[in-house]
Amino acid sequence: RVLPFLSMSVVALVLVVGAGKYRFDASSNPIIPEAALKRQLTIVGRIIESVTTMENKTRFLFRLEEVRDSAFVLPSQPTVLVTVVRQRKDTADIPFRYGSKVELRGQLYRPSAERNPGEFNSRAYYEAQGILLLMRVRGYRSVAILDSTIQGGGYDWLMRNIVLPVRFYILSLTDQTIGGEEGELLKGIFIGERGGIPYSTRVAFTNSGIAHLLAVSWSN
Repeated sequence: RVLPFLSMSVVALVLVVGAGKYRFDASSNPIIPEAALKRQLTIVGRIIESVTTMENKTRFLFRLEEVRDSAFVLPSQPTVLVTVVRQRKDTADIPFRYGSKVELRGQLYRPSAERNPGEFNSRAYYEAQGILLLMRVRGYRSVAILDSTIQGGGYDWLMRNIVLPVRFYILSLTDQTIGGEEGELLKGIFIGERGGIPYSTRVAFTNSGIAHLLAVSWSN
């Protein structure tokens, strides 16, 4: 009787803590002026997570530090999920790396909210992770690497010395031991590296209603 009670107590505690965190994250999100959305802006900040590449798209989390437009001043330093779409005119690659200070020009927008009952609410999903805004950047001409120096804080030390090396080790080990389409799928599920997953496989995940498995693994 004691073990079932303890198990139920732990589950209840986890649910309460999770709900509290969600409410805290939602309430602490800064208010973004609507006039700053859905228009071209030049922003400056740092890449704060590992970078993922999928076909012609590069995606990373970005801490917005400055808006180079005198008409808009964003409160605090919101986290932005950036997607850079490579264009045909882009010949040379850009070294997107964790910690780099980058200038971007693109369009800021909010994740879409639930439109129909039971529909996946991407806004709530992203906000629960502290991501308030998304940005789409078209072409490398809209990107400038200002500084590639990694800062010296504790979080940066953890990313540089533990998280990123472990990530690269998992990628290398998966290639060596499994490889092929199966290996690429496991990379997507384990650490969200979806660049090598065939288009047909991603379509199958989407049509089956389980594409969130890859999205969740990436965010974690």
